[in-house]
Amino acid sequence: MKAPLTISHRNISLVLSIEPIEEVLPHEQVLPDMLAAMRNSLKRSRAQLDPVIVDDGTGVALDGMHRVEALKGMGASKILVCRVDYSSPAIKLGRWLRAYEGMSNPLLEDLKVLLDLTRVSGAEAMSEVEGHRSPAALFVGGVSFKSLLPFEGVRESLELVRVFDETAARSGIKPKIVAEKEARRLIGSDAFVFYPPSLAKGDVIQSGLTRRLLPPKSTRHLIPARPVGISYPLEWLLDGGISKEEANRRLSDIVRGSEVVTLRPGSKYMGRVYEEPLLRYVRKGKGR
Repeated sequence: MKAPLTISHRNISLVLSIEPIEEVLPHEQVLPDMLAAMRNSLKRSRAQLDPVIVDDGTGVALDGMHRVEALKGMGASKILVCRVDYSSPAIKLGRWLRAYEGMSNPLLEDLKVLLDLTRVSGAEAMSEVEGHRSPAALFVGGVSFKSLLPFEGVRESLELVRVFDETAARSGIKPKIVAEKEARRLIGSDAFVFYPPSLAKGDVIQSGLTRRLLPPKSTRHLIPARPVGISYPLEWLLDGGISKEEANRRLSDIVRGSEVVTLRPGSKYMGRVYEEPLLRYVRKGKGR
């Protein structure tokens, strides 16, 4: 069947379609509070507003893990996706980092023991982590540390994110999840910044295919343009009696009945600011 919609945007193709939900493979775990919020959002809107970004070759979900798990928990048999060629250099892989703006000597002392931290310069801390000689670094109030634990691989190093999260939680601290650019801005201030190694696209695909999921909010993908606001009715995703062909025909009808409004990078949508352009679908005659 011909794809319901293929969007050619600059040097990448975005393909919208409805797919069996079991064929979409998450690569990260989810956060319980974000999962609950997504479930409530789906119930309120009675629709999947935005597609999950999926690698066309493998079915690994690149963005939208909480959406996938919420729909599974609600009994959905299908899901709205946007399929892309993940190998394209136009798709950038970044990371989310943990940061806590404030000082906590007990937390620092616990992390020194658990991560076997030693004090080094900031340049050395980053170099050791990015050179895969240390599994993590910690920046606290202008002081830098690297972990002396053995580097056993990027995925194994990311398990230390859980150590940081759980240790902070025991101290009554809930770190923020921030983009790398924001985290680097905080380095040198009165803040904790936990710094694990960066991933490669192959690590993301391997995590999805092997079901060895990364910690929540490990990766951050930048897509040249994101389709949003399609609003595919939830009842059609929950109804196992609707064939994939019929589900995609209905998607085509929704797309044909919408106009696309391009939102510039830096626009806020559903409470989040996006660095990439958004292609927002608005039903014709309903305004913007």
